[in-house]
Amino acid sequence: PTLCSCSMLAHGARQPAWAALAHARRPLALAAAYQPAAVEGRWRDTVIDCASMNTGKPKYYALAMFPYPSGNLHMGHVRVYTISDTMARLYRMRGHEVIHPIGWDAFGLPAENAAIERGIPAATWTNKNIEIMRGQLRALGISFDWGRELATCAPLYYRWTQWIFLQLHQRGLAYQREAAVNWDPVDKTVLADEQVDGDGRSWRSGAKVERRMLRQWFLRITDYAPRLFEGLDRVQWPSTVVDLQRNWIGLSRGVQITFEVPAAGTRVVAFTTRPDTLCGVTFLAVDAQSPLLAHPSVTDDIRAQVAAMASAQPADAAHGGAQSGPGVRLPFDAVNPLSGERVPVFYGAHVVSGYGTGAVMGVPAHDTRDHAFAQAHALPVKQVVKAPVVCSLPSGPNDDALPYIGKEGTLTDSAQFSGLPTAEGAQAITAALQAAGCGAPAVHTKLRDWLISRQRHWGTPIPMVHCGACGAVPVPEAELPVILPEKMTEEWAACTCPKCGGAARRETDTMDTFVDSSWYYLRYLDPANQSALCRPENAKGMPVDLYVGGIEHAVLHLLYARFVSYFLRDIGVHAVEEPFAQLLTQGMVQGRTFQNPSGRYLRPDEVDERDGKAVEIATGDPVTVSQAKMSKSKHNGVDPMTIIATHGADAARIFMLFKAPPDFVLEWDTKAIQGVGRWLQRVWALVVDTAARPACAATVQECPTDQQELRIAVHTAIDNVTHSFSKTHSFNNGIGELMKLSNTLRDADDAVRTSPAYLEGIRALLCLLAPVAPHITAELWEAIAESGAGSAAYQPKLSVHHQQWPQVDPAALVSPEVQVKLQVAGKFRGVVAVDRALLADAAALERAVMASELAQRWVGGARIAKVLTKAQGPVVSVVLAK
Repeated sequence: PTLCSCSMLAHGARQPAWAALAHARRPLALAAAYQPAAVEGRWRDTVIDCASMNTGKPKYYALAMFPYPSGNLHMGHVRVYTISDTMARLYRMRGHEVIHPIGWDAFGLPAENAAIERGIPAATWTNKNIEIMRGQLRALGISFDWGRELATCAPLYYRWTQWIFLQLHQRGLAYQREAAVNWDPVDKTVLADEQVDGDGRSWRSGAKVERRMLRQWFLRITDYAPRLFEGLDRVQWPSTVVDLQRNWIGLSRGVQITFEVPAAGTRVVAFTTRPDTLCGVTFLAVDAQSPLLAHPSVTDDIRAQVAAMASAQPADAAHGGAQSGPGVRLPFDAVNPLSGERVPVFYGAHVVSGYGTGAVMGVPAHDTRDHAFAQAHALPVKQVVKAPVVCSLPSGPNDDALPYIGKEGTLTDSAQFSGLPTAEGAQAITAALQAAGCGAPAVHTKLRDWLISRQRHWGTPIPMVHCGACGAVPVPEAELPVILPEKMTEEWAACTCPKCGGAARRETDTMDTFVDSSWYYLRYLDPANQSALCRPENAKGMPVDLYVGGIEHAVLHLLYARFVSYFLRDIGVHAVEEPFAQLLTQGMVQGRTFQNPSGRYLRPDEVDERDGKAVEIATGDPVTVSQAKMSKSKHNGVDPMTIIATHGADAARIFMLFKAPPDFVLEWDTKAIQGVGRWLQRVWALVVDTAARPACAATVQECPTDQQELRIAVHTAIDNVTHSFSKTHSFNNGIGELMKLSNTLRDADDAVRTSPAYLEGIRALLCLLAPVAPHITAELWEAIAESGAGSAAYQPKLSVHHQQWPQVDPAALVSPEVQVKLQVAGKFRGVVAVDRALLADAAALERAVMASELAQRWVGGARIAKVLTKAQGPVVSVVLAK
């Protein structure tokens, strides 16, 4: 894609030529009926122009997660981009400088595999798909700033991905080491731990992941773990996403304890959150990369057993995949620094390489996993915490039942610390360890360093060369980008060492695509800059005010993007840590599925549905009908372009926002989108009727009393829609308010339809609907733009999309009538509508209420002792004589 230098923050906004076209094109004769294809064809090229007219106003950065260019949009894309576009259009009309860009997450395995299958370069396949999807997004009427368009596979983009890597490397945050990695045998590449599911399968291919030892590049994200954990307090994100991030980072505060291993002449450091249980340690377990395994006393047979066990462990062990696991006894004992007791050292398959210190102190009496390990290896179980006695329960918990994993209790069999409560004992033991120089408080995390090496071609080249004399040497910044060749050949890999000038070899691994997407939000602000990642004045567009995307990215993408944002802030590229101030996670779109008794998914044309039952046409067998995520294999997908051709883009957009709250699963319903189409026909008819009537010269300030109820309905709708769209993002409720308003306008008397209140209502309806349905509102607004007077904010010569967002008139929400409660003999009997002005005159209020039919019915000829009138409430209370 062509990358332009459009940057509203740096250069100021422009007024698009089409903004004044409404006046130039009129008079417009509306067709009698709404024809979506004709209307959208007329406005398609104009409603997607997103230029702001409010230079210098507050910025609003609306960003939807950029798509992988697969070649076709799916309904999930329609939902996410409709949400971001609605917010972008809303804030433009509210006078903000809106940033709403689009780009392409273009590197990755799918494109590479598709290109291999077709015998074409991956770049050719990717660029073709981008062109197709660009046209589809335009057909949806999404108002992206196409001048900011970028693609991660463009050298102008990945030159800065490589620059970020070099900055990380320069500061010791990018490094290479041998590691047991997750190998996908289908895609033939390494996967990060986060890309392996709980069953040990690849997130993309579904293949069972293997463990292999390879030399890999890592980013030291663990150095940022405490800040990333604490930063979650500063974001407006769904609590489920915050919890997922917190759990994944897994920040733990505890103590690092040093165990002497005399036979090996070394020490082993273990981390624990339970120093109070130190006297209960009966074994020490180390990981497969422990230096102890290199000791001469460790036999080849032991090493072979360890290697076999390590390769069989789940890839996500650090996040709960491994439980007790097998182990191998090593020829060493470790010395408990508190008690002086010697305990055996094992290799433990449950001790994950690269996580924590690589060693675990085994306390079988107070840890479920340690207890299972001790039983498997016939190790002693030593209780050092007694559970509190629950005297009030006749059959309370057995405090001798082990393992006891509660944190409350009293220390026992713990030398001088016996008898202390666990919390006090933990502090005392920590202090003793510190005094002896064999322990100290520490903060650990479940998070492990980010493995970014990928053994595939279609990705960002890692800008490093390997020299026999100098080792790994960074490519000089002046030589960036390291261009990705069409094929990685030996000729391409051979190079000169930048340090010594000798023969060297380029790094042939490419970066994980999550590196590409970890900073794209910042590049959007300065997409064509060739001398800097982003100029400081443009970086003021950060943070993203609203980020929209699927909850499936709650751990991977969001965590990596936060890490890179923190780092770029630290080196002065921009001024904020958290890149996404507010997050909206939209639910998936599901379609109806049909399954026969054998489990095969059927196409809709293979099923006969009648009388609430579904059967397979070919066999007559009953069919199970359900909702599931749209996919080709389930035959339940819906093509967005077919929907646009049949119902129109505006109807598709409204359906996506109206059918369910944005964070809920949306079930596709053909009947419902047809209902949306019928509603748009009614809105069209309202405006056709208004356009055919004489222009109204009066203003709403001259509105007579009998039209006040209409103004109340209009301004109530403005208030509710504004709140639903901008505050709660409950678009379904906002659209429901618009439907209610359209019904109110449709039911108005013929005499009212030429009134200023009615015209105000029609204009408000179109302005409020414009962010959701940009094409039809542009057409209808042009037809009535100069149908009468308006407020000072109303600009008849500009498009609906450049009108000011309707403002609530507080006075309009005040009804000329007030409901007065009537109480007779202490009992509430109903309400009476009276003129609001009577609240200032208690006697007049009493007379009006007592003259009402309601009062006559309940008081009748009864003798009245007194009448009490209260303006607050208001209430009229009748006390009857006894």
